[in-house]
Amino acid sequence: MKIRQIEPTDYAVLKDFLYHAIFVPTGAAPLPRDVIEKPEIAIYINGFNSSGKEAIKGDCGVVAVLDGKIVGVAWTRIIPAFGHIDDETPELAISVFPEYRKQGIGTDLLKKLFELLAEKGYKQTSLSVQKDNPALHLYERLGYKTVRENGEDFIMLRDLKQEVQAFGMALGMCFGLMFGAVIGTVTDDTSTWLPIGMCLGVAIGGCSRWWSMVGKRKENSMAK
Repeated sequence: MKIRQIEPTDYAVLKDFLYHAIFVPTGAAPLPRDVIEKPEIAIYINGFNSSGKEAIKGDCGVVAVLDGKIVGVAWTRIIPAFGHIDDETPELAISVFPEYRKQGIGTDLLKKLFELLAEKGYKQTSLSVQKDNPALHLYERLGYKTVRENGEDFIMLRDLKQEVQAFGMALGMCFGLMFGAVIGTVTDDTSTWLPIGMCLGVAIGGCSRWWSMVGKRKENSMAK
């Protein structure tokens, strides 16, 4: 199985996955297919990743491909929908075809999506889940925490600082190695400059981690 970023040619499948993302309790009758045409549902996919005036902030997604077939999708948008927190927090939607569930695909999709959101500079992501939806346990296991209740739903939030720190470390290492390679080539002394570049990369990455931790402490103190 391959997890990759969603591509324009994949957008056509979002309708099917949106339908399967809607929770139906065990024993309940299946919902009509046109339920996804309701405005409060359709908002999750209409114009996904459009450009220009139709663009919606926070559009980001990944797909799970198995034997050439897309079997799962996880995506985010900043929209006034069920799990809306604020205008800087993308809301999650995730769907795996029923016959492919309980195989770890949802976990892999979310981990990849968290990394992608961190790369794009987002600090957190939200979702809305019905209290009796088994997917609740997946969300809790991957770090989502309930921030409020809304009727039958939990509104949950997941901090992305861990992924942001990892991305910062990776960028630092990349810069450090490039720096060491360039200076080493210019001075014809790569054996000296490559290790220096690695040390520089670790230092830059460490600063990124430290700054993220400082920001977290400031947020906590302000919350108090």
